[in-house]
Amino acid sequence: MISGPLNKYEEKESITIEKIKEDNKDVKNIKKHVFRYVIYTGESKDSYIFFNKAGMRVAIRAKKDAQFEKVKDLIKTLSVKERKEAHD
Repeated sequence: MISGPLNKYEEKESITIEKIKEDNKDVKNIKKHVFRYVIYTGESKDSYIFFNKAGMRVAIRAKKDAQFEKVKDLIKTLSVKERKEAHD
């Protein structure tokens, strides 16, 4: 069983999330997202907050400006091919 590397990875993840929590007491619901880069998201009462892999705040967006429904509607209009091309 290869648990050493996994334990080290989980420990590093835990340290980053704890740093975000300590530095941003109002942020809840922290999640990690991995694309070509790593980003963590969290949310406060009024905002979505984005953190880099070092736990530093890199962006903030007001919840009132979120366009989730608009994006969902757009996705419904795209063909499967267009969705794949948009993702690539």
